[in-house]
Amino acid sequence: MPAARQTNKVRQRNPGPDSTKADPRKKLGSLEIHKGSTKEGIPVVMWDSIPQCIPERCKMEEVCPYTHTGKCSVRMKYITHVYQSLIGQVNPTDAIALFKIGFHLVPLYGHLVQFKMEEFGEQVMLASDNGKRYVNPIFKEIRETIKCINSIQKDLGHSIEKDILRDSMTQGDNDYYDNLFEDGSEMDTKKRNKV
Repeated sequence: MPAARQTNKVRQRNPGPDSTKADPRKKLGSLEIHKGSTKEGIPVVMWDSIPQCIPERCKMEEVCPYTHTGKCSVRMKYITHVYQSLIGQVNPTDAIALFKIGFHLVPLYGHLVQFKMEEFGEQVMLASDNGKRYVNPIFKEIRETIKCINSIQKDLGHSIEKDILRDSMTQGDNDYYDNLFEDGSEMDTKKRNKV
């Protein structure tokens, strides 16, 4: 009996693997898939690869407020915000939900921002060689991607607190991402007051 109690105490002091001590934000946008682990030891994996900025290929180059060096800053900021908003709303012990966010939702949001950047400055209506007018197909891609995102978010409904998700998308939670990867701290989730 005393040995079992001692083992439980050891587990409480060391809630997850050493990778929780690394700063996972430094890995965002990289080709490294494993970003770290939750305090409970669940791997946080994500496909969020962001390419280098190539100004001469970018439709937003002339109006982009960021430096044109390193990774595309527009995509990097977009994906970082999306990930921080989503990961903070999922039960950190739900490995399947974390997997779906990292390998389904985040890549879809990556596609969405690419489509939005491609759409920037494009004409809404195009004309074929015979003069027939049609709607630019990029708009359909944007709509279809949003439908896929909504479908996956509905699928994650069992693991996401909807009031908190809504508030985090509009107000954000700057501390959650840091707290998710801290050793030994308790997660504090504040529920929105319902009227």
